[in-house]
Amino acid sequence: MINAFLRHLRTDGLRGTLAALIDFSQHLWRRWADASFDRRYGTDTQGITDDMTELGVFTEHRLNAFGYEGIQIPVFQKMLRELKLDPSEYAFVDFGSGKGRALMMAAEYGFARTYGVEFSPVLHEIAQKNIAIFGQRNPRACPIELRLQDAMEFSIPDENLVCFFYNPFDDKVMRQVVGNIADSYARHPRKLAVAYRNPLCAELFDNLGFLQLVSSTHRYHIYKSR
Repeated sequence: MINAFLRHLRTDGLRGTLAALIDFSQHLWRRWADASFDRRYGTDTQGITDDMTELGVFTEHRLNAFGYEGIQIPVFQKMLRELKLDPSEYAFVDFGSGKGRALMMAAEYGFARTYGVEFSPVLHEIAQKNIAIFGQRNPRACPIELRLQDAMEFSIPDENLVCFFYNPFDDKVMRQVVGNIADSYARHPRKLAVAYRNPLCAELFDNLGFLQLVSSTHRYHIYKSR
């Protein structure tokens, strides 16, 4: 550590070295915070991979997906707060639910029920184990329903809904999913919100007349029905 600090001083100066130290400290804190959920419940929600073969995905849209990374716990908690709604009045859907971290945190937060949509059989199996452990240790949490399914084929529930995305797929798949949400809302107008982390396809939601952008940062966008 001392040698690395001295190298930074020589190459980046004091200001650059201090900035690097702050970034590294924040990185370590985020890793510790992200591991806190698994420490508490004995679950397995960590890891990062973009290898669709490793994830057991060989379907048509494997090239349209962006792999797995669990949502960062501090970021997700802030997004939930910025929704500014009573979670008991809403169901929660995670499109690209991975190992189930967001689902379990949403269940903790008090949503009426949660749905996870995941097309990787490997991640789906891990999520099933995680949900079982979580349910045993948190019996008061809401029901969590897992679907091993292409997100394009998921039938949007006709209830007040929070749709969560952690940049799970590209615009080809997202366009169809957004269309499914819009069609569902047209058939059954209701309270609907979207929480979109790393919003690369934000324009698809921006163009929906029934949604308005209520919170926007470089990390996420929050939309709610008008």
